Amino acid sequence: MIQARWFSGELRAGKGDLVRYVHDGFNRNMETERVLTLRNGKVLKTQTYHNYRRTGLNLMKAQGEIERRFPWKRFPEYRGERIVFTISDFQTTEDGRFVDCDVHSVFIRSLREKTDDGTHPLALALKETLRSIYPWEVLFINGKHTIEFQYFTMPLREDITHNEGDSARYTIVGRVYGESVRQRPPYDVVHDVLVGSNLSMAGQPFLGWLTDSTGCFRIKGLEAGTYHLKAEYVGLAPCDTVITLPLPHNDTLRMVLPLWYDHILKYDCSPELSKENIVKGRPQLRLVIHRKSVHTFSGRCTV
Repeated sequence: MIQARWFSGELRAGKGDLVRYVHDGFNRNMETERVLTLRNGKVLKTQTYHNYRRTGLNLMKAQGEIERRFPWKRFPEYRGERIVFTISDFQTTEDGRFVDCDVHSVFIRSLREKTDDGTHPLALALKETLRSIYPWEVLFINGKHTIEFQYFTMPLREDITHNEGDSARYTIVGRVYGESVRQRPPYDVVHDVLVGSNLSMAGQPFLGWLTDSTGCFRIKGLEAGTYHLKAEYVGLAPCDTVITLPLPHNDTLRMVLPLWYDHILKYDCSPELSKENIVKGRPQLRLVIHRKSVHTFSGRCTV
């Protein structure tokens, strides 16, 4: 055994599940890590940490929410511009509140302007926006509350697709249905209201809505603009629609979640398939009675 007298620094030994993986630098953190502090090959201190991840808004999925909350009105000179922020050392509290971060650079893409001043008004506005969002996803890594990324580049641009002079607020009212196959003649496809169907909007991962006991939902306080709405329910394919506000008519939006198979007419108990089997001389009979009433019998059946 040779003592590594040339080494001074920290060594980490981990075990358990992976809590964080950073591709840049091939860094990773495990559930349990032992950090050894060495000087000239001698261990001066040993510290054991129990790392974990707490649920919240992930920075990679927060772009739409940050763009919506960013105080664009303060910066009319950058209207429609694409602004790229490079940040690091994202600090949070234990429960997911933003504390601070380093803004390394602010780049105005079309103007080719770049500043490394972390006190630039745009940088301060970004921190203000990050502070308004709660809760953030929190990773407790070796004694420090942080996020998944050590360095992160985020491009932001104001949505100017709607008329700024339109300050009215709008409401989307709708009902969600789901396809099902009637389990008695004529075995057709029916639409039933879905209770507890989940609705979300593209670019706003932090928001969500559920249908009530009648399958209805109501989304209030929306500005004029275009919204990509998605409805989901376990066991059914999702349904997407794009809505532009204001709507020409005050109609109730109807969203139908289809069954997963592509050709409903080929369902094993559809009337079309039953007719096809009869024509081929191979009818398939079904006895629809209560389970307790089932009896074993034999004989010949003529159709």
